[in-house]
Amino acid sequence: MEPSYPQERLSRPDDDDEPVGQPDDDQPVDQPDDDGEPTAALSRSEASELADLKFHWDEAYRIDWADGVYRAARIGQPSVVLTSESCEDLRQQIRDDYATWQLSRLHDSSSL
Repeated sequence: MEPSYPQERLSRPDDDDEPVGQPDDDQPVDQPDDDGEPTAALSRSEASELADLKFHWDEAYRIDWADGVYRAARIGQPSVVLTSESCEDLRQQIRDDYATWQLSRLHDSSSL
């Protein structure tokens, strides 16, 4: 059974679906850490990619960025943590992990 993934699309809801990540969007944006304090800055396009990743995967993973590293921890299984220096790489890791996770859940439920 082929896993289905959330539909992904980078856009700003208030901008008539104009794509994000335009070249002028590369100004740094401070991201708060878990304590609400700003950490090292992301560019606007990186912050937009991170927001998009959270939007599509926040029901299955807790996603954040700090000190140049993107992190995704499974909700309900915080010991499973994916990390990457690239948002796109983390997105692929999440896809792969989610597919494996869903297949293992299907296998576990069918063996009952």
